[in-house]
Amino acid sequence: MWGLSECDGSVERFYRTMSEEHYDILLRTNKITATRETFISPTRAFSQYPNMDMRKGWTYTNAYFKTETLRSTSTQQINIGLGKGKVLDIFDENILSFLKVTI
Repeated sequence: MWGLSECDGSVERFYRTMSEEHYDILLRTNKITATRETFISPTRAFSQYPNMDMRKGWTYTNAYFKTETLRSTSTQQINIGLGKGKVLDIFDENILSFLKVTI
């Protein structure tokens, strides 16, 4: 899970499922490894059960905001695709801390 500082000093928390290899890279570099889509979620449940329907060509130039519904609870939220380019770089530059969460 990651946190970004907001203007008022509070921290916004995000979740991301990743392999042990990618977690080791995060520990060494403080950067998320770019994957096909590189999505983060404001809730833990969505990071564990992704069901993405993606538009092609967005990953190097844009963020992708997608409304998703968790089937088990019908809860909706916006998940954020960081892609592989500048958006991911900006996110990485603003990581305050991270913590491994065991499923």
